[in-house]
Amino acid sequence: MAKAIKIIRNEHAGLAAIYRTLSVVVNDVVEGRTEPSFELFHSLVDYLKSFMYRYHHPKENDYLFPAVIKRNPGAASLVEVLETQHKEGGALLKTLEQALERYEKEGKTAQQEFVDAFERYHQFEWKHMSMEEREIIPMAKRSLTEEDWEAIDKVFLDHSDPLFGDKKQEEYKKLFDHIAKVAPAPYGLGS
Repeated sequence: MAKAIKIIRNEHAGLAAIYRTLSVVVNDVVEGRTEPSFELFHSLVDYLKSFMYRYHHPKENDYLFPAVIKRNPGAASLVEVLETQHKEGGALLKTLEQALERYEKEGKTAQQEFVDAFERYHQFEWKHMSMEEREIIPMAKRSLTEEDWEAIDKVFLDHSDPLFGDKKQEEYKKLFDHIAKVAPAPYGLGS
């Protein structure tokens, strides 16, 4: 299997872990089992913004997708949908961030807006990642040549997930440590 595919799948798994954790914490807040940790919520949203738009989507948009279209021109419409989803996901993440800021300022009265924004974003990204896993990755595996994969693998290896990848970057290691520290038990250390 191409290294880039393994990296994409690992990144998707890392993102899914963040979404699941955030979903459980949000549900526990709504159910009154824990207080909202705005520091945790902001840290997770900051990670998603930074990672998705500095690392994950650019590698797909700039390297994987064009290579797939080059070898399989019929994939252009699928790639267009995925690239549009990348933009839509960014807009939903911005809406989530704004809802979080209102929730932090206004308290319980803005809680449902935050919960709804999170659910929209979470469900959207889950469907998007599933579409990539079901459609573009199998297409890439079938159509790309060994030379294509060598070039793509090089880029993906140079820019792996800064938090969950093999080359953890210091700023993200600090962010992860911070998230673990501020996440309430049992999700983190709960300090």
